[in-house]
Amino acid sequence: GIIKKLVLNAITKGQTPQEDAAKFRKVRLANPKIKATLVDVPGALEIMLSTGFALEEHDGESVLVFPPDNVGPDWLPSAMKQLDRLATGQ
Repeated sequence: GIIKKLVLNAITKGQTPQEDAAKFRKVRLANPKIKATLVDVPGALEIMLSTGFALEEHDGESVLVFPPDNVGPDWLPSAMKQLDRLATGQ
């Protein structure tokens, strides 16, 4: 779902040297789709924080930010692979 996509983008596209890479590391919590799938779902924000995102305020708005040059915790790659296996039924 959306959590997997946001985390995957942050640890891959968000770590490239391209100028627009920062947009893959920032999640606006006021975004209606994000609010419905992260903010309003118990435990979803905690999952994001456990993967390496930090809750910050930018221009008076709450955002999740994944630091540049961060690949997340050691367990994250295997967790992402497990999610792929579960999604494909393998």
